[in-house]
Amino acid sequence: MTKQMKTNLLLFAGLVALGCLGRILPHPPNFTPLAAIGLFAGYLLGSNRYSLLVIPCAMLLSDAFVGFYDPQLMIVIYGTLLCAVVIGAVLLRGNLSVVRLGICSLAISTIFCVTTNLAWWAMSGMYESSLNGLMTCFANAVPFFRYTLMGDAFWTAALFGSYALVMRSAFQPVADSTGTATGVGPRQNVLPVS
Repeated sequence: MTKQMKTNLLLFAGLVALGCLGRILPHPPNFTPLAAIGLFAGYLLGSNRYSLLVIPCAMLLSDAFVGFYDPQLMIVIYGTLLCAVVIGAVLLRGNLSVVRLGICSLAISTIFCVTTNLAWWAMSGMYESSLNGLMTCFANAVPFFRYTLMGDAFWTAALFGSYALVMRSAFQPVADSTGTATGVGPRQNVLPVS
């Protein structure tokens, strides 16, 4: 197993564990790290098998603890959270900025709210199958959407901020003989990874 594969596997396991704990431990409704984990996995791992399996593994493992629900709704929720991986891989990878990250976090929060509430309206039987029923469903979703926005913003900032701090502390600017910055290299006091 190569060093890169080990790193990807360790990152995968850590993100799955964070996703599980974020759903199992007490938290406000919809204030979970899953969308942020999807963005982060897509950004860091691209669209390889590790990034695409983080969300389904975290969801399945945590659903085993919190309880499974309607399979059709599960497909919608899992699929919507996988959109975060795609957004991270396509829109953030190679183009990361605070503004772009904020827009992507807002986008996945909105996509999640719209798709899951459309599915809930269509599948739950709680609302009449009319425009009025749809409007009522979305009106009832507003408090949950606030938590989704706050949770996605918090966890996105936590994951990407922690990553930036680690990268900043592990690497230092490298200059050529004239003193011009040419890139980054490992800090001299960082222990080698074996």
